[in-house]
Amino acid sequence: MICLAALEFDFPLAWQLGLPLAALLSALTIRALRAGNHSRTRILTLTTLRILVLIGIVLLAARPVWEVVEKPPVSSRTVALLMDQSESMSLEEAGSTRFQQATTFVRDHLEPSIKENDLALRTLLFAEDVVTADSGKLGKVTADGKRTNLGGAIVHSLTAAEQPLAVIACTDGIVNETADDRRALSVLTKSRVPFIGVGFGRDHGAQMLSLRQVDAPTTVPPRTEFSVSAYLEAASFEDSPQFELVLLRNGAMVQKKSVQAGSGARTWLESFRVTEAEEGAHLYSVQLLAPKTQQLKAVSTTGATSVRIQAEKELRALFVQRALTWDYKFIGLALKGDPSIRVTGLTRTSKQSVFRQNVESAGELLHGFPTTLEELAPFRVIVASNLKPADLTPAQQELLVRFCAELGGGLLMIGGAGTFDQSWQGSRLEQMLPVVIAGGTGVQGLDRPFRLQPTEEALQHLVFQITGDTTVRQAWQKVPTFTQYARVDSAKAGAQIWALHSQDSGPKGRRILMASQRYGAGLVTIAGVQNFWRWRLAKDSEPQQFDRFWRQLFRLTEDGLARGNVGVASREASAHELSSGESRLVPDFGSRSGQTTCRFTQH
Repeated sequence: MICLAALEFDFPLAWQLGLPLAALLSALTIRALRAGNHSRTRILTLTTLRILVLIGIVLLAARPVWEVVEKPPVSSRTVALLMDQSESMSLEEAGSTRFQQATTFVRDHLEPSIKENDLALRTLLFAEDVVTADSGKLGKVTADGKRTNLGGAIVHSLTAAEQPLAVIACTDGIVNETADDRRALSVLTKSRVPFIGVGFGRDHGAQMLSLRQVDAPTTVPPRTEFSVSAYLEAASFEDSPQFELVLLRNGAMVQKKSVQAGSGARTWLESFRVTEAEEGAHLYSVQLLAPKTQQLKAVSTTGATSVRIQAEKELRALFVQRALTWDYKFIGLALKGDPSIRVTGLTRTSKQSVFRQNVESAGELLHGFPTTLEELAPFRVIVASNLKPADLTPAQQELLVRFCAELGGGLLMIGGAGTFDQSWQGSRLEQMLPVVIAGGTGVQGLDRPFRLQPTEEALQHLVFQITGDTTVRQAWQKVPTFTQYARVDSAKAGAQIWALHSQDSGPKGRRILMASQRYGAGLVTIAGVQNFWRWRLAKDSEPQQFDRFWRQLFRLTEDGLARGNVGVASREASAHELSSGESRLVPDFGSRSGQTTCRFTQH
């Protein structure tokens, strides 16, 4: 591999504004020195020193990043061909299937061009998994995969022993998983390998109905209601056909419901409400009974998930805060609705004293925040409210890192304008955050009320299901406004964005207010909103929604907020936005300008 180094800037606007300002100040300096009758040598020396200082300030304000990128060796003469083997490629159009059309394209056009340029073609078949294939035997391959993991296939092709010169994907883009998209984007960006997508299939005439995934809580107490949810996708319907969903428990049918697919292309969630008294593991499966028509292709019709019914184990959470806050009080009230969650409070009242609440023994946390991993082991979730890195010693910061990475604990960081600022940059805790904090401070004024807007991914997740009598989107639109928040520049690679600011925008879109990411075996979540308690006390708010949100957030922080069913919105976009005329294009992973070439062609 060849390593190339490049100097980039996270805030290039500083150059655009800083250099003219530096030039203006230098000119004023020369003018002032000349008016003082200084010698030419003195004027030149003082001006040069000031210019150097100003350029240094502008350089630091632009936030330089020295990035090392690996490039394939010049001797690499291989092109990776990714052939979509999912079931949707077996749809027949104009006398041949999409997979046959892709095979013909490879045989008649791609392979001759590859050979003319003295290159080698490495063919990979992908659906749920990736396997190596012989391009000359593609005609004998059956397209029967249940999923299309294009991101995983790209990562597989670029992490091989010999990195290819380019990656070409032949796919129709239907039922595409998004779990590996961020990783694929990162690998493409760092390797600078060109990516070319060739789309096959028509939107019109190829109606598709798919059960993408079935999801339910992994563990539920006996006689407690929970949801078994089916994530569905429909495409190319001109009317609104009806189909059946059947819920089975350990192979026996327990519920059945009729569903309208709707018109056009869409993804949505259908849920069954279940109460289980018998303890033990139970397999809940959902079957999609599609209408039998020649125009309809049911890509995937079954899905299952296992739910363990058992007496709920106690979840202990440690709520650490710099000073007494209303958030602790009202979050504690919310968690009283779940008797299995026990919250211990630890508040620093001065440099020498701490205030402990709900401790298990007289000696627990007696000297403040734990200093050993054994002291943290009883807790499954730690909430750091309005804490800065300086509030913890380097050893305590490293302890939090080990709590997440080694013990698989959940860390929830809550704070606003006075918490998340430039003091986080370069700290050990900053490395755990799923976001990049802005260099300045947040917004503390009371004149700009804003709403917390969940992303499409969040609206599909169990944590954000705060209501049972109206749509989730409508419920979140009625959540009261807030006035103080931390400014975030961007999300880190692999982070899941859960909520955005309703108005404020940063360098890469609207400001992120809530995000999470896996860290080792655990999970780190940040909520950059000050004074969450205002939600519960607002005049028109519904306290039970506040309570439900926090109970679900605590309960699922360790069980996998980032593991939830995300990416549903982007799959809906694939049905709407990835088509042009009668051709379907493969999903756009995006790229940083100058690093990755991504081209899309229609076939």
